[in-house]
Amino acid sequence: IILAIDHNAKDNEKRSCNSVKFNNDDTLAKSSHVFTNEEVNIILNHSMQLIEKFAKEILSGVTEARPFKSSCEYCEYKNVCNFDTCFEKNKYRKIENVNKNTIIDKIKGQNNE
Repeated sequence: IILAIDHNAKDNEKRSCNSVKFNNDDTLAKSSHVFTNEEVNIILNHSMQLIEKFAKEILSGVTEARPFKSSCEYCEYKNVCNFDTCFEKNKYRKIENVNKNTIIDKIKGQNNE
């Protein structure tokens, strides 16, 4: 997929994405910031589980706003959601800065519970 998107991905001088590096045998280097097919499937399956969970919550009447701070800047519904940090219960969620292995390990751990 990477080579289909960026024909110069193997060329250190011309490639458009610096976070992707190849080994001499054309395999992706461990330092590349990409997910394997298996990892993408893990993320997709987890995302589907979250979508189902949130849909069930919404259908059962749970509609509280739980935004990340940056998401309110672009939200089309901010005028009607009544999310205001002046109220004690309204707190922004924080986005953790983690690497891809931590993400996959966390998802696998949640799926095993």
